Amino acid sequence: MRTRPDEGLREKQRRTTAAAISEAAHKLISERSYEEVTIEDIAQEVGMSSRTFFRYYSSKEDVILIGYEEHQQKLLDALDERPIDEDITDAVRNALLAFSVGHERDRAALRKKFIIFRDNPSMAKVFIGRQWTWERLFVDRIGERMGVDPNTDMRPAVIAGAAMAAWRAAIRSWIFQKNGPPELVTHTARALDALSESFRSRAG
Repeated sequence: MRTRPDEGLREKQRRTTAAAISEAAHKLISERSYEEVTIEDIAQEVGMSSRTFFRYYSSKEDVILIGYEEHQQKLLDALDERPIDEDITDAVRNALLAFSVGHERDRAALRKKFIIFRDNPSMAKVFIGRQWTWERLFVDRIGERMGVDPNTDMRPAVIAGAAMAAWRAAIRSWIFQKNGPPELVTHTARALDALSESFRSRAG
């Protein structure tokens, strides 16, 4: 069914307003702190009422974590798209590399988010909880591919935990290195290479 022109316009306007709210929240929190900024402050910054704010976001946390579930699903989809007979460590590596492609225009926004998570303990706690949920889903998906129960077989959790730790290191390197490669996928490949090399060194 086709979308009517007025419906498409309304959705575009909604996305624009949601983005403006998010930008205002990041600006205010960077100037003060997450705890000090209220929903009323954010709403006032964009010229709306608090009631209107709740048409777009259910909480202050949601403003900062906008798009998180979408990114989470993209990683799971990237793993699902790998050939079923591919070695699990290769499948995880290739899924993370595929997931890391095309984020260049998000670099500045992700840097702002990272600083908020780093500098605001209450927000960091929320973010860590979301990370744990994301990793748990990744563990379960790896377990499905391996045909094992992650509750009794530790390998899916070990693989997911190591891979996600490498990817988080890649994100940190990417958003803070001023003279490094501009592509996140390059940093991800280097982090995963470093992980593999460290295991090989221990084995040797």
